[in-house]
Amino acid sequence: TTSCPGYEHCNDSNVFFVTYEDIKKDTRGWVLKIADFLGKEEYGDKLRQHPDVFEKVLDAISIESMKKINVDLKSLGQNLTSVPPELLPPGLKSMMESIGSMLTKPVQGEFVRKGIVGDWRNHFSPEQVERLKKRIALKTAGSDVMDLWKDTDLP
Repeated sequence: TTSCPGYEHCNDSNVFFVTYEDIKKDTRGWVLKIADFLGKEEYGDKLRQHPDVFEKVLDAISIESMKKINVDLKSLGQNLTSVPPELLPPGLKSMMESIGSMLTKPVQGEFVRKGIVGDWRNHFSPEQVERLKKRIALKTAGSDVMDLWKDTDLP
């Protein structure tokens, strides 16, 4: 039994398991594997048959595109809060009510950062790394889950 809830299912047929580090090493290959998992004929084969669509997918999932979406969402939130609620379509009005003050709170930092494997080192002090190592050892005891990152110099 593992102390990592859910990890024992990583090889189940209805679970797709991949690390960010793997995707960064071979984005094209992993996108095709994900598409095949979702439906080989419907998605994977179509991406292989239509390289232009495949390139659009790769562009859409790039760090640059995700950063742009993040900026666009910030602008959307600011724009939506300036519209009187009675002028919003019902779906948007419902969304605004659900999100509440989240749209008006100032965003600090970036949701999408550099997208660089190992950049965590630039954000943790040596003391934090030691605490993290202890916490990881405690939480993953009896599991081989950390083997997924054996070649990536994680704490």
